[in-house]
Amino acid sequence: MKTSKWINAGVSLRELFPDVDTDSAASRYYDALNTIAITVAEYRYANHLTQTALAEMLNVTQAMVSKYESGDYNISLKAAFELFDKLGMAFRCTIDDSAPVQVVDQTYQGSANPEASVEAVRNEFAAGAA
Repeated sequence: MKTSKWINAGVSLRELFPDVDTDSAASRYYDALNTIAITVAEYRYANHLTQTALAEMLNVTQAMVSKYESGDYNISLKAAFELFDKLGMAFRCTIDDSAPVQVVDQTYQGSANPEASVEAVRNEFAAGAA
């Protein structure tokens, strides 16, 4: 199924694959790639451009535009910023430090005291910085 069919049908990946763990890092990664793909395709459709015309505007090949729109291309952050700058859009990355993180082992092995907790190690560094 091509990206354009997803866009035209208004179907999200979560609707297509409801059993996928959407909280996993891999799922969030593919969601990001899919968002980039759909945004590029929607821009092209909204501006009545062919992939070739968009490629000329972006100074890339038509094959690269196809890769952007496929959702399978592992675009670098630098390339994503440059791509969306050329499209007149802001590309932003967000880090949510309020998300729960599972701590498996709070022992910091690099400490002089191997039984030290993360908090104790933070205190050691804070005291050393003062």
